[in-house]
Amino acid sequence: MAAFYIDYDNKEVVNNEWVEGDLNYAMRIADIGASYTRRNIVIRNPDGIQVAIRVWHENPCETVDDEIINFGSLGFYDEWRIKLFDENYIKITKARILARFIKESFGKSKPTSDKPKYNSVSDSADDVLLKIPRSKLLS
Repeated sequence: MAAFYIDYDNKEVVNNEWVEGDLNYAMRIADIGASYTRRNIVIRNPDGIQVAIRVWHENPCETVDDEIINFGSLGFYDEWRIKLFDENYIKITKARILARFIKESFGKSKPTSDKPKYNSVSDSADDVLLKIPRSKLLS
């Protein structure tokens, strides 16, 4: 069973808590514990990575919605925003980092025979990483 840390960001009364269960359960517990702090409510995994957030808005809420925690004219918390980190997100992020490295490392240099040849469409991020000269990786 997963554990989640609920951070209410309340400076006066410390009521942050660890919750055992899935993310939906942690969000329901956070909703029950929500109070007028004028700060976002954040849920983190055991590694401290933010997985969900309810953003605080200072202006009155104009709509009626069960997903919103409304404090009338004082402001409201909008719907939960969930950050999903699946395998595809990790692969895409890794490829973007490698592409940026290659562009910065080789983009301005003249073509040479030791410049790695890669096809950004067909090569995976790992394939591209293997083609980067070791001297470039260590510098």
